[in-house]
Amino acid sequence: MRSIPYMFLLSILLFSSALSAKELRLLTTEYPPFSIAGKSGGGLFAELITEALGRKGWTVRVRSVPWVRVPLEVTSGRADGALICWPEEIKKFDLLPSRAAFTSELGFFVRKADADKINVTLAGVRGQKVGAVRGYGYPPTLEASGAHLDYVHDDQTNLRKLLAHRIDYVALEKVVGEYLLQQPELAEVRDKVVWKAPPFARLPLFVGIARQLPNAASILADLNDGLAAMAKDGSYQALAQRYQLSVTGLPSP
Repeated sequence: MRSIPYMFLLSILLFSSALSAKELRLLTTEYPPFSIAGKSGGGLFAELITEALGRKGWTVRVRSVPWVRVPLEVTSGRADGALICWPEEIKKFDLLPSRAAFTSELGFFVRKADADKINVTLAGVRGQKVGAVRGYGYPPTLEASGAHLDYVHDDQTNLRKLLAHRIDYVALEKVVGEYLLQQPELAEVRDKVVWKAPPFARLPLFVGIARQLPNAASILADLNDGLAAMAKDGSYQALAQRYQLSVTGLPSP
């Protein structure tokens, strides 16, 4: 009989511990080198956020899903937020943004044979077929450019379609496109497709936290403090360099 109060007390303590556990469930999509499902650590952005929040006692679980599923997963309570959000996606998914973690250069990849004569301004793509990915929150300026946006499920498909002359441009983040072109599965595309400057948008990349979370403000405060601490001690820059990314666009300490 004496074991009953003990077991009751233990169950209360375990339940209280579970309630107070600092675990965050975040979604991402395959967007290398920022997010790589098959890589230890999950990619640059996943490693960055895991360490920044880990310094504040959080355990971060990152799950990769098709990007179009993010709003459904967050509003249903199956996830607490998302990684690698452009400003339009923060609004579209009704998330609260962290401080900017990186700056994204969004522009166009073109066929190398056409690079010298092709116009990569937003005015220049009017009436042209531009490859895009379903669910991404592209800037309104691209949608208003008059381009015919041809949506598929991933950037690799668009790069192959570009080489096959099925589209005229691929709208893609510079670092992401250059990383993809180094992968074995795109070997046939690598030397025939190039980024052409200038970018049509430079966009901050955020972590978005679900607005309905009661502790959303404290999560963001912990995340922002962790990012600032990593920038101050150099670990932020070291992580970026390990992924061979430029350190421009990193937040100041």
